[in-house]
Amino acid sequence: MSQQNKTTLQAAINSNLADNTTGNIGAADIRDNLINITDSLLFNSGSQSITGSLIATQGFTGSLQGIATTSSFVNPLRQTVQITGSTLITGSLGVTGSISTSGSNGTINDLFFSRGGGNVPSNISIGKTTNFSSSATGTNNIAIGCAALYTNTIGSFNTAIGYKALNANTTGTNNTAIGQFSLFTNTSGSNNTAIGNNALVANTSGSHNTAIGCYALFYNTTGTDNTAIGRCALYNNTIGSNNIAFGQNAGTCFCENSSNNIAIGFGAGPSTATQESNKLYIASGSGTPLIKGDFAAKGVSITSFLNLSGSNPLPSSGEFSCNGTIAFSSSGNFFFRSASAWCKLKIN
Repeated sequence: MSQQNKTTLQAAINSNLADNTTGNIGAADIRDNLINITDSLLFNSGSQSITGSLIATQGFTGSLQGIATTSSFVNPLRQTVQITGSTLITGSLGVTGSISTSGSNGTINDLFFSRGGGNVPSNISIGKTTNFSSSATGTNNIAIGCAALYTNTIGSFNTAIGYKALNANTTGTNNTAIGQFSLFTNTSGSNNTAIGNNALVANTSGSHNTAIGCYALFYNTTGTDNTAIGRCALYNNTIGSNNIAFGQNAGTCFCENSSNNIAIGFGAGPSTATQESNKLYIASGSGTPLIKGDFAAKGVSITSFLNLSGSNPLPSSGEFSCNGTIAFSSSGNFFFRSASAWCKLKIN
């Protein structure tokens, strides 16, 4: 096409085709040519193949579809590009600036990116479902994963990452759930931290609990202020509070209303389901613990033996004193001097 013809076509587009409702511009007229359109251009039927550039200086509304090869849509910082219809891109899209959307949802590969139910501006929902209740008013929530925080209504400042994490939450606040089904049934419990598959899965209204490890505090429902670190730690606790368990299966047999217990080590704690409180267990494996204490009775027992180290070896018989406070007899007994009396230490 000669320069004169291009100029003539340009003028025709700008002045005569702005309100065209029946005609088409032939592909041969614009193919491989750069045409600047300064008015409206309406394609009513047919299709056009553009291998050059399309520059919109007055914005773009409608639907832009096609297969991008060497063609490009150019908006060189002149106007905001507004697309009110649909845009189909079968190739790749490169953006050097920013993209903003005014709709409630964005979808990529069937994943929803949105504010979720209630369309609260400070909420973020990413997943296969639109998370949060449709009547949600809670703020500053983050839900990543299918059905995470799915029924949340007024709960705020919650973070749920994983399939159905914090799924049933409605009013609970300041909870963190990472892992599938973590804090799954929580409704009103607040300030809980659950990290791991099924951690605190049965919790409903219990608050201030920390469960790190899969199945940690699994059956806890209303118990508060518990700390369980390790797989299945405090597994059977339901309504007990103020328990601490460190290690795989630590405190797993504390049940029902067991409270104020400390279990340290693999399998530390009672070996069968037991409701007890104010106990200390330090062990590695089930069975008799190395150290067991009773906080209520202010007592501690040490299993089998107690080694004392010093500059001199212990005698094989007779009695001796260590700093005038501890004595050991050939019969295997230890004595502790309290004031003017000797007290026998119990060694199991």
